[in-house]
Amino acid sequence: MLTPNLSLDKHFTSLSAKCFFQLQQLHIIRRLIDDDSVGTVVHVFVASHIDCCVGLLAGAPKKMTDKLQCFLSPAVWVVLNRGNCD
Repeated sequence: MLTPNLSLDKHFTSLSAKCFFQLQQLHIIRRLIDDDSVGTVVHVFVASHIDCCVGLLAGAPKKMTDKLQCFLSPAVWVVLNRGNCD
């Protein structure tokens, strides 16, 4: 998704929204997944979306990478089964 000025802002916004939605769903079912496979599930549903566009992140403005960071930290909390204050 490119804007007329070749910005990837819409792409990063869409990517963040999709990953955050998946993360919310995983948080809901977290107690049903055993601790050994939670990391794999988070990688499949969340981190793999970032892996597919990692080349675009090189040289991206901090504003765009911050959008991705705001769901990567909660992804770690889901894997570790911790709250954001831990």
